[in-house]
Amino acid sequence: MSRKQTNKASAEELDSYVHDLLLFIAHLLKEERTLSVGETTENVAKRGNLKNLKRIASGDSLEARVKVFLWQHPSVFTIENERVFLTKMSPDLEVELETSKEQRALDYVVFRLQQYGFMQVLISTLFGHLHHASTDIKNHFINNYTCFFKFLESFKHIFVILESYVALQAVYEKSVSEQKPLPKSDEYFIDERVMNNMCIITNIDEGKHLIDYICRTKKVVAIDCEGVNLGAKNGSITLVQLAFVDCDDFVPDITPYIKIYLFDVHINRGLLPVCLKRLFQAPFVMKVFQGCSADSTSLYMKHNISLNNVFDTVIAHRYLNNGGKADLYSLYEHYVGEQANRMKKDIKKQYINNPRLWAQRPLNELLTYYAAFDVFSLIRVYFAMLPKISEDGIKIITRKSNNASSYAARRELASDESPSEGSDSHATAMTQNHYKKKPMYVDWGPDNRQNNVYYNGSYNPNGFYPHGHSVPHQSSRNGYYKKPPAFDSYWNREQNYFPESRGRKEHRQNTNDSQRRSFKSKFQ
Repeated sequence: MSRKQTNKASAEELDSYVHDLLLFIAHLLKEERTLSVGETTENVAKRGNLKNLKRIASGDSLEARVKVFLWQHPSVFTIENERVFLTKMSPDLEVELETSKEQRALDYVVFRLQQYGFMQVLISTLFGHLHHASTDIKNHFINNYTCFFKFLESFKHIFVILESYVALQAVYEKSVSEQKPLPKSDEYFIDERVMNNMCIITNIDEGKHLIDYICRTKKVVAIDCEGVNLGAKNGSITLVQLAFVDCDDFVPDITPYIKIYLFDVHINRGLLPVCLKRLFQAPFVMKVFQGCSADSTSLYMKHNISLNNVFDTVIAHRYLNNGGKADLYSLYEHYVGEQANRMKKDIKKQYINNPRLWAQRPLNELLTYYAAFDVFSLIRVYFAMLPKISEDGIKIITRKSNNASSYAARRELASDESPSEGSDSHATAMTQNHYKKKPMYVDWGPDNRQNNVYYNGSYNPNGFYPHGHSVPHQSSRNGYYKKPPAFDSYWNREQNYFPESRGRKEHRQNTNDSQRRSFKSKFQ
């Protein structure tokens, strides 16, 4: 299929998706009369197939994308005070939409700016967001930057224009009153609250002392790992980040009391088995992770460390919201209410271009801040989530999180590499392997008795392969083939481990064909 045909098929698929989603939401509103934006989002999440929604309506969260989609169809849906209604049909509907076009454009632009939070946004970036607005709003600005700039200038009581940037009036006044510079959306900024409370650990004695203090005095610690190909068999952990709240009593704002420690396990490999292993396996310390699967897989495969008492914020968010976007920066903005530093995409680009990015030493300031901010935001997300979750909910989330983290161990046991003899998992693996039927061969020992030998490595200690051949030819005629038990014959036929009869038939057919060809060639 050509690229043009592929694009055409993709466009047709999107049109079909838009049509189906319109009918779905309209049917909901017809039954319920009205729904909140949150309730509409929950129903869209349950319906599934959210990738196409992301293509037609941009936003940092599923709720934002649903809201943009509703705004794209003003003739069908109306949003008032975060409630969704079906637009009333009337002969003057086109006139009403035309008169309300400027107000709807204003609402859309304000909504987009609110998504950036405490920040001034590049006007050209904001202008680009009009791509996902309704058709009449896009036509209102005629795809003209100058027209859009004049539109912002006409609402001076709402927008403040700062050269090529724009901010909401309320956000600008807050920055002036608090005497804080307003960060720019296209620039990185270093949060002093993170860097001032961060420490890098490379010494084992310091690490032991810190882990001992955490295990004795703390109930919750946020953890994240960075490395090379995390989650893969050849992956390795190079940096482990910890964050905890270092105060005795509960305080309304935990931010000044957050302590961050970066364990550089790439420089000192002993930090993981000697220091961090105790924390990872401590049953009375809650370990908060953001998507624990990759980290737990690398910890188990490379260091034989299993996590205990895990709380995964991705699972918690899905428990609270029935799905939705669950990356760390989105959760930070959703629960904490602050705008995260938008450097993650650029760090990912650097990582794609250089997979060993986190193995380079020394770490530059940007990578160090990125690693520290991950656990800084993670511990704040956890404490913001906590009041919204019941005791039963915490038990459910913890159980699911522990199951997700132990998946690494189950996958390791199921892999081709068998556990070492004497390890905890050796008996379990041997029990599982007992039921795995393998190709069986027979060899004659020096004392003229038969020994069963398994080709793939699990074999009788007294058995050995014939001299000169690592794999004997399978045939009942030369004594190297043993027929499987009758009860197991179907399984072996399915696995095609004993294709002897089929092989003999094919060999006979090939022999006959070659004889015919040689016979014909004599008379040609």
